[in-house]
Amino acid sequence: MKFIKSMRNSSDTLNLGDVRVLDNGLIMFRRSDDEVCYKKVIRVVNVVTSINDLSDQEVLKYLRTYFNSLNLGFPIEVRTIFKPIDKEKLLSEVNKKIQNLLVDIEVNPANTKAKTNLDRLTKFRDRIYKYGIQPYDVLAYYVVEACSDKEEEALKLVNSRASLLMKTLESLGIITSELKGVEGRALLQIFFRGYLSKFYELILNKLLRFKLMSRMASPLVAVFNPYIISSRTKFDLRSSGVYLGVNIVTSENVFWNVERCLNPHILVIGPSGIGKTETLITILVRTHMTYSTNVFIVDVKNEYRDRLLRRGVKVDVINLGVDVGLGINQLINLIPKTFRASYLTEIISDSIFTKDEKDIVATLYKVLNEALEFSDINPNNFWGVIKDFTGMVDDDYIQYRLMRVFNILESLDRGVPLINVLRGVDPITPVNLSQIALLGIDYLNLAMSVLFNTIQILYMDVIKESHVPKIQVVVDEAWQFLMGRKELILKLLKLGRGYGVSLALATQSLHDLGELCKDYIENSGLLVVLPSSDTAYWKELSKFMKLSYDEIRDYTLMLSKGDALIRILPDPRPIPIKLDHEI
Repeated sequence: MKFIKSMRNSSDTLNLGDVRVLDNGLIMFRRSDDEVCYKKVIRVVNVVTSINDLSDQEVLKYLRTYFNSLNLGFPIEVRTIFKPIDKEKLLSEVNKKIQNLLVDIEVNPANTKAKTNLDRLTKFRDRIYKYGIQPYDVLAYYVVEACSDKEEEALKLVNSRASLLMKTLESLGIITSELKGVEGRALLQIFFRGYLSKFYELILNKLLRFKLMSRMASPLVAVFNPYIISSRTKFDLRSSGVYLGVNIVTSENVFWNVERCLNPHILVIGPSGIGKTETLITILVRTHMTYSTNVFIVDVKNEYRDRLLRRGVKVDVINLGVDVGLGINQLINLIPKTFRASYLTEIISDSIFTKDEKDIVATLYKVLNEALEFSDINPNNFWGVIKDFTGMVDDDYIQYRLMRVFNILESLDRGVPLINVLRGVDPITPVNLSQIALLGIDYLNLAMSVLFNTIQILYMDVIKESHVPKIQVVVDEAWQFLMGRKELILKLLKLGRGYGVSLALATQSLHDLGELCKDYIENSGLLVVLPSSDTAYWKELSKFMKLSYDEIRDYTLMLSKGDALIRILPDPRPIPIKLDHEI
């Protein structure tokens, strides 16, 4: 490349008289009256090691070995010609070959060659279908150069370098040969474009059309151009945004670009003690620093205050159900009157009652619908009015169930209303639910539902105007909420996506998500998987990330505490990173 640039930029630009094309891929030219140079071009005939047969990790190891092996002490150029192929026509040809191979295998099940070819063609076809990759015809060449004041020495040196390069490439499974005949002259058109006639362009087209062709729809010739089709997560998803850590393989900084991501939600999965809480803290603080988000942390253990203070983050804790009440009366007053009964019925029934308890839910709605008509007259006795109407319920059991719920809600409603407190909090605010947790999972779910709805109504105008979430709700120890009401958090995920609220969850395994596992993962823009030595753990995750068997084995052994595997939608390809928890 330096040579080409010097030709085009120099005042004594070469002309046809300066260049001679010789046999065996040799090109001779003079840089000056005292210096003669040779370039020797060798052609790639075959690549024994097919990149399609390797996992992503093995591809990276192969490329690393390849580039290290080519450090031979002299410059080496790699020249490639890529010609797009008609995708539909190619797929039609491949499908016909697959059908023929299937017939061969049916006739002779022991035909291992046919099975191998079938496997390769199927992978080839599936990559095109899955990723929409454009297939190419490829010609690949290596070029070495040597210069001297003596022509014989320059020729001897360039041949020696070419021989050493060919032996090195052969050890890597890359078979090469010298150029012969018109092919060498056609290569002159590549290196000295515009200096020769159109005749050699016809030669190049024939070379691309016939036997010197290598067809690709994946990094099949990644050794010649490893960046033409990347096996890594899309650059725009990981190149800017919230800083997460360093790619273990490439040493690049990895970011989470919320603006480019499919949705703003986060799911952190990892065994107990592996660092889920610290990972959440890192992400939430950096999200605030990057996008100026207001962060609300659902804190069941009352542990976030101390953890954040150790990170140098100033916080004020909201002790919900203690000195701060749920503020349900104030919340529903912001809802149009005709919808208040159904709104409050939904909040309570989603958290407390099961789908089978339809009679109780129907009575709940009737009580609230009648009571809320009178509560406007006496707003200071909101729960008293509701309990009065509950006392009129004929069914003793339903009356008991509803009265018990209203008594607990009344006790949780004492104190400064939540909606008033949220108007003046710090940018990062833990909401302590440890006292409510003593009442059981149902009331934890109800408290979180009230919190989420209050945030949604309070910040409605702010979040609708933003391209990225301005509100983030963090739910650590989400497995506690998922035990009884898996649908509730999923509902919050979908609502948040529509209203611009990011929900960040942490749980111990995919089993916590139950039958809704797929829905949770598909609604999480950023999936962070912390390491485990359990192979079954990784196999389960491979359903939702592009993980091969070899990668499962590698990650089981390679990743340790402080590492993670992340996936950023819409790209299914994972990135192994060393998490950076320093803020």
